[in-house]
Amino acid sequence: MGALLIVALLASILPSTLSERHGKGPYCERGQASYEEVWKVLDPIGDLRWRIVRGKQHNGPGGAKMPRPLEMREVMWKCHLEEEAIALIQGRCLETIPITPGNRTELVLRLTGGKHHSYDSVMSVWTKELDRTPMKQSAIGPDNVKYDGEVRLWDYANLARGLITGIGCAQTNCSYNGPNSATKHATLCLINKP
Repeated sequence: MGALLIVALLASILPSTLSERHGKGPYCERGQASYEEVWKVLDPIGDLRWRIVRGKQHNGPGGAKMPRPLEMREVMWKCHLEEEAIALIQGRCLETIPITPGNRTELVLRLTGGKHHSYDSVMSVWTKELDRTPMKQSAIGPDNVKYDGEVRLWDYANLARGLITGIGCAQTNCSYNGPNSATKHATLCLINKP
């Protein structure tokens, strides 16, 4: 009897969970990112933030554990932020970084290579940078961390901010007259805090 109840409960929950993660077409009505791409952004951010909350994030290779935050909110994909990112990137590979509205923070990654750089590779660069590049000790307090100005940690530091709750991204590919038919790739994400 108990097993039937569990099966019935799972049957009622599972389809909605699967449709949220694996819908068809763009995730947002006026967006470009697919459901799969949205979760390729959100899952690594969630993992990064969960490592910090559990006290498992080290400061660089072999460094001390980072302090646990007082507050860490969940980050969700926001369609209006994706629309703003699409408008900023305008299908260009961003030779210069566009000016962001004052109530947003912009994360940009430009790569050149032969293959399409997906959100997987972008998020790997952004969410794992602290594993490679330590923050200065002066930036780390007993229960908080302040961005220390290290350019390589800009994206990581912004994704780790406890009070952000929304992100939206856009990507584009541009042909490039370089060796081996290389392609330029640009990813621009906006988060909902300045």
